[in-house]
Amino acid sequence: MRNSPTPQKKIVLSAQASPEELQPVVRELFSALIPGTEFGLEDSFLELGVDSLEMIELICTLEEQFHVTLDLREVVAAPTVCGIAAYLSDLLNGRTGERTTDLRGECVLAEDIVPKADYTCPPETCRYVFVTGTTGFLGAYLVQELIRQRPDVMVYCHGRGASHQALMERIESNMRRFQCWEENFRSHIVPVPGDLSQPRLGIAPEDYEKLSRQVELVIHNGAVLNFILPYRQMKDTNVTGTAEALRFACDGRTKYFHYISSYSVYDNPSHFGRRVAEDDPLACPDGYFLGYSETKWVAEKLVGIARARGLRTTIYRPGDITGTPRDGVWKLEDLISRSIVGCIQMGGVPEIEVNLHLTPVDYVAAAIVCIAFQSGSGNCAFNLLNEHLMPMKHFYRLLRQLGYPVEHLPLPVWREKLESFPPDENVLRVLSCLFSDRYPQGEGLAERFGARQAVMSTDNTRRLLAGSGITCPPVDDALMERYLTYFAQCGYIPAPAHSGFLRRLVSSLPRKNSTSPRR
Repeated sequence: MRNSPTPQKKIVLSAQASPEELQPVVRELFSALIPGTEFGLEDSFLELGVDSLEMIELICTLEEQFHVTLDLREVVAAPTVCGIAAYLSDLLNGRTGERTTDLRGECVLAEDIVPKADYTCPPETCRYVFVTGTTGFLGAYLVQELIRQRPDVMVYCHGRGASHQALMERIESNMRRFQCWEENFRSHIVPVPGDLSQPRLGIAPEDYEKLSRQVELVIHNGAVLNFILPYRQMKDTNVTGTAEALRFACDGRTKYFHYISSYSVYDNPSHFGRRVAEDDPLACPDGYFLGYSETKWVAEKLVGIARARGLRTTIYRPGDITGTPRDGVWKLEDLISRSIVGCIQMGGVPEIEVNLHLTPVDYVAAAIVCIAFQSGSGNCAFNLLNEHLMPMKHFYRLLRQLGYPVEHLPLPVWREKLESFPPDENVLRVLSCLFSDRYPQGEGLAERFGARQAVMSTDNTRRLLAGSGITCPPVDDALMERYLTYFAQCGYIPAPAHSGFLRRLVSSLPRKNSTSPRR
């Protein structure tokens, strides 16, 4: 943790302070937070290395000084001296309108992104596969499943890296981290350094030309997953990156295109309380809770445009991707994992009617690979969801049975208790703004993922997985205990007092050198 940004004296400004009056205040606070760092009025604090916890420290200080309530998402929407000063001025002067993007206007795909030739082979015989996002959580398991299910496959792994060797080291290290690396995988992997936010995926021109002629099938998995950032800060990677992946699929050999979206595209009022089929069109972009969901809606629309131009496309919408049932290995970076650990750390579970949508990562990867190489997948969408869920109240009872000293608290009380924790003492504190009571009735996170959530069909998925042996394990006590075992092994939470099985298992495992993660 860097120095506290708290100033030495009370700030005195006019009641209707202008952005220009507030800029020196914001600058002073950040100078205290990152001493010795030079920055201008328009320099992004996030690009200067400030993490989410330090941003929360700044917000807490500003709230205390100006007696206002700040929304972290609005702060990171323009994380500069000028941007934060303008946001503060708007609040102090009663201007609270949200900054929105015309998402329908974003659904434009360059006219030259169109297949140049007919398909030369069916998906069943494809050997050369290009995958983005291979240094992430799902990406690691996609590589594993491609090699396991398709023994003659060559996987071209796109990701950031200074060289082919550097990227290969990242891919191997990532797969070892998630315990899915096998030495024989090396001969099936070709690293492709690049950047989703850059033209032609940031791939070197000579490599791009060669790959565009050789690759037969694309799995576009790479994206920024962030619950705080607004649409415009994820657009370059999540939307423009998808357009460039579609361009690659159309250049040279025409390729089958498989896009990894998210079930969060159903999280808006046009789907509330409805049963939705996988191939139903996503007609309305209004009212999404997260900027991430907005990027997925627009990206799906771009995929649809390419489909109309003749590209064979497939869309997958996984639920919340969680650890494997075998070992529970999971990234403590998403909302669900942070909620599980955060509730234990704070000693409280909210009284909300919400089901935990836990979809193990190995199931998601296995299902995608199985479906992708079937002709019947073309121009269809597939919801990859766990149909056997765990209500939040059952989760509370399980924690009590395992001996965790947690209370069942009304949501306002739980929220207040969460916000009372310093950011470095609770992994969920950094996302506390998502549980705000500032949303209209029925529009909060608990309602959206509870009583008002859409009923999502999985008919297409069940049809193409029939006979494969690939099924999603239920969210039961055994699966949840496996996750708690892993989090206890990592040192995020204590081992439970009343589970002999879990205590023995945790005590037999080597402890990882880990502390509460910071973002």
